[in-house]
Amino acid sequence: MPGRRKTSPERKLALAKAEEQKNTAGVTDAKTAVDAAEAARKKADDALQAARQAATAAEQPVRAVAFSPDGATVVTAGDDQLIHTWSAETGAAYDVLKGHQAPIKAWPLLRMADWSRR
Repeated sequence: MPGRRKTSPERKLALAKAEEQKNTAGVTDAKTAVDAAEAARKKADDALQAARQAATAAEQPVRAVAFSPDGATVVTAGDDQLIHTWSAETGAAYDVLKGHQAPIKAWPLLRMADWSRR
């Protein structure tokens, strides 16, 4: 029957179904937003942990310093078991050499740095 008006209960049911669809879409959007927020929080937590580790490592004493033969690069090493290479002119970090099993305390170890890479 075209043009037939819905009765009040039918109208209420149609409105309720439309509201249900709207709410279902809202729940889906909310779940997506929560997942994105949780991923962002995890990324921020990981960055914070990395920053804390870097800060702790940076507090370790430097035991050895050397300059490249041309004076353009500085190498530092110490208790953090890392060798850092830096620009002598700007102080910008070039590289971090990892894998040492103990604190680096002796300057002769720094003479082994590959100066030709700079």
